[in-house]
Parts: sequence; C-alpha cells; structure tokens
Amino acid sequence: MKKEKSGVIIQHQYFKPEKTKKLKKFKNILLFGLYIAAVVVIVNFASGNKTKAAYGDDSSERIVELDDSFLEDKKLSSVDRLKIKFLENYIGSKHIARSAYKYSLANELEPELMVAIMKIESNFKVKAVNYNKNGSIDRGLCQLNSFVFSDMRLKDFFNPDMNIERGAMHIKWCLDQSGNNLIKGLAMYNAGYGSVSKTRVGDRTLDYIHKIINEVEKIKTEFKAFSEEYQDILK
Repeated sequence: MKKEKSGVIIQHQYFKPEKTKKLKKFKNILLFGLYIAAVVVIVNFASGNKTKAAYGDDSSERIVELDDSFLEDKKLSSVDRLKIKFLENYIGSKHIARSAYKYSLANELEPELMVAIMKIESNFKVKAVNYNKNGSIDRGLCQLNSFVFSDMRLKDFFNPDMNIERGAMHIKWCLDQSGNNLIKGLAMYNAGYGSVSKTRVGDRTLDYIHKIINEVEKIKTEFKAFSEEYQDILK
C-alpha cells in the first residue's frame, strides 16, 4: 500500500506541473491579448489627436461658397472663360479652378503656374498635410507652411479659397524677390527665401522646379488641344 501510495504521490506530482504550465501559458496569452488591445486603443487615440491637430475642428471641413462674381467681369476674354472651363475638368473641381484663376489674375500670375504648383504640392487635395523635420507643417492645396503663415488659423489652411489666395500672394512675392526669375522664385517657394538667397538649392528643390515647369507645359499643351473644338467662338 505504501508503494502504491507512493506511486500515487509520484503520479500526482508528475501531472501537477503540467497543469500549472498550461495555466501559466493561458495566463500569458491572456495578458498578451490585453496588451495588444491596450496598444490598439492608445494608437487609435493618438491618431485621432494627430488628425485633429492636422485638420482642425469640423468647421475646417466646410467649404465656403466661392465669390465667383469676377466671372462677370467684362475684361475676361473668351479665352479666359474657356480656360476656366478647361481647368475645372483638369482639376476635377469647379471651386478650386475658379478660385485659382481668380487669384492668379489678382496677382498677375499665369493660371497654369498656380494650378501646376497645387498639383505638385498637394495633388489638389484640400486637406493635404506634410510634417517637416524643422517642426513646421505644410497644409492645404498650396502647402502653406505653418512658420511662414503663422497668422493663419488652423481651419483657414483647409479653406480652399483662403489657401489659394495666400498661396498666390506668396508665389507673387517670391517672384518679385527673385527679379521675376521663375526658377529662383519657385526655389524660394519650395525651400524658403533664406535657403535660396544664402546657399545653393539641393537636388530635391531642383527636382521640384523641374516638375512644376513640366506640369505648366502639360497644362498648356492639353488646353491647346481642348480649345481646338471651340475655335469658332475664339475668333
């Protein structure tokens, strides 16, 4: 009996560690699952704050009605009106196209240049955001820099009309500072006045300039093909 009892004891001691090991394994899996769930919650919360910080409150999503009364200006030629129609299709937004044309004229810029800059900067995305290494943030259609445009409210960056207006004014300023040199003006817009006036621009800025110029030529070429269907009203 003692031997049998010992056998029972031995048998019991043999299985007990196995049971404990299984429970420990289950506990570890449970803790790992809780850890993953906690990480997901934290990441989602952080992402939500990051999105809010970038885009602002809900009011920034509301696109105000564009004052396009400038279209009634008798100084607008038939070519201007046709070009606006073309840009509406090219951009995919009547609002952005008309606003771009309006502020291009107001700042004596080529509309093609204004549109090309928006295309390369944001691909016409109203809520485009880019975080820079120096801590500044570029926002909106023209990717206005938070350091340069420190007077703007967060939601204003995502107002298409306001973003384009300030973007056009800044492009005009860059061109004026460069003596109306397009290459240097674009470099200033992309890299900043200080970077261009003091040092040579880097490859990224040169690539940016190349893309803008190519986009301008593309727009002009496509508009020429587009306008051929309307030659009778352009004469």
